[in-house]
Amino acid sequence: MRTTALLAALALGVLGAVSAAAQGPCTGDAAATARALYGRILHRAPDSLELRNAARQLARGRLVVELVYRLTLSREHRDSLAKLGTARAVGHLYRDLLDRDLDGAGRAQWLPVYRSAGPNAVAHGIQYGQEYREKWGAAGVPGTQVSFFCARDAMPMRHTH
Repeated sequence: MRTTALLAALALGVLGAVSAAAQGPCTGDAAATARALYGRILHRAPDSLELRNAARQLARGRLVVELVYRLTLSREHRDSLAKLGTARAVGHLYRDLLDRDLDGAGRAQWLPVYRSAGPNAVAHGIQYGQEYREKWGAAGVPGTQVSFFCARDAMPMRHTH
């Protein structure tokens, strides 16, 4: 019984050390990144609970790109897009995610997708496309110089500005 308890404590200690080591150091300010995300995607400041939750997720290794996608898919964001009409909604997604205006090539590519599959498909396609990856990577907040990255993030996307 005593040996079992000792082995269990040792295993928990080893697993705890491995888990802590897997986190590694983080770069950036999680709260500032969360504020930038809300400002960029939802065009408002987060409330205290939203700020705390987003900062906690980042500090625990969630990628910025994942939070961008989650906010883009939120009911609040989708409702704001629904008021715009197809072309303006796609243009809005371009400004939010790529920090530029919709051009002819983007219009030709994404308007049919928006009409047939909706804003989630367009947001996903833009966000996981080459231009987004090259501009913001997995760690950058679109349209800003703000980024956040934890060492445990698996295979982050390239991040350049």
